[in-house]
Order: sequence, then structure tokens, then C-alpha cells
Amino acid sequence: MKKLFTLSIILLFIGCAATYAPPTISSQNIMGNVQASKSDILNATKGILVMDGYQILSSDESSGTISTSSKRMKLNATQCDCGTTMGLPYIKDNRTFTDVALGILISENKISIKANITGEYLKGDATQGVNMTCVSTGDIENKLIEKIKNQLR
Repeated sequence: MKKLFTLSIILLFIGCAATYAPPTISSQNIMGNVQASKSDILNATKGILVMDGYQILSSDESSGTISTSSKRMKLNATQCDCGTTMGLPYIKDNRTFTDVALGILISENKISIKANITGEYLKGDATQGVNMTCVSTGDIENKLIEKIKNQLR
């Protein structure tokens, strides 16, 4: 009887992990108009990224690109969609971890930002652990654009 109960509990947990449904929204670049030169936008963006705790992996002024390494962030459902299990968003569970890396393209008076988000649920748990691809809702990118605009005023 004890073995049957233990087996039932294990199957229940495996069933929960097996009900993972991927994000329902599509990944997109968020674009914004910033009234400044390419050089000024690039410099302001780099400063804000560093102040926000991002590590800049590469930056090229001629192409107007900036790439950051992943930064561990506690995100919420207004910031990303990491999929669901049994109809409930994984991102609402405190055992979900998310990492954010940014790709930024800057030109005269314009900026385009793409947040690449990965998530993990119960990292290291062999029966319930799930690696997730999360999709940004645009909230992270729009807030960064607003910070850049405010910096350049």
C-alpha cells in the first residue's frame, strides 16, 4: 500500500511537469523614437544598462548595436509569458527563475530592443524541473526606452 501511494504521488508530480504549455504570445522587437543622435542614444543606453546591472558583452558604435549578457531577474506576468501548467502561468510560481539578455539596435532618432528571456522551474529537480523559453510582453523594453528618453532630456 505504501509503495502504491508513493507511486501515485510521483505520477502526479510527473503529470504536472508534463502539462507544460509554451507561451501564447510571439516574440517581437520593441521600437521607439528618441529625439537624439545615434551617438548620444548609444552612450545614454550604455550608461543606463550598467546602472541597471546589465553587463555589456559587445557594443559597436558604427553599427549601433549593444548586446548584454543574461541577468537574473524576478519577472511577473506583465513582463513576460513563460507558458503554463494546468492553465496556471509558471511565472506566478515563486520557484520560477528568469534570466534576461538584451539586444539593442540604435540609429538616428530610433531604438529597437529585443529581450531574450529564459526561465527555469524547479532547477535541478529531475521529475518536475522544466526549462522554459519565455516571451517578453514589451514591458521591459518600453521601460528602458523611457529611461533613455528621460536621460537625454
